[in-house]
Amino acid sequence: MSQLESPCPGEVVGAWMPETEEGCSPGSKFRPVLVRAVDEHDGQIDVLCAYGTSQNVDRVGRGEFVVTPADLRLEKTTKFCLRKMYWLPLEASYFARGGAQEVAGRLSSKLLSKLAFAAKEVGLK
Repeated sequence: MSQLESPCPGEVVGAWMPETEEGCSPGSKFRPVLVRAVDEHDGQIDVLCAYGTSQNVDRVGRGEFVVTPADLRLEKTTKFCLRKMYWLPLEASYFARGGAQEVAGRLSSKLLSKLAFAAKEVGLK
């Protein structure tokens, strides 16, 4: 597999997101995650990812917002939770499925407004 492309903040990409903060290994489900930040240090790239789920998208809590397949290339309507974010190393074990990265797209200005509101709800910038 070729080297992974570094995602940009505001992009939605696929990742093997850990289920818990204690789990320092890829999760069991490849899911959409929202890239919040990217940090490069000592030749390593880490990506701050907000958890995405297609469950209970009709209930939006503090720090959450919903994106539909009409907005981005998603299989299902997805809720992103800014209260559940983890730094993940930019490695194939986290960011590739079948040897390829998956990018659903970049948030539009309308979705960036939803993101800003959700971030403000939980004290993030």
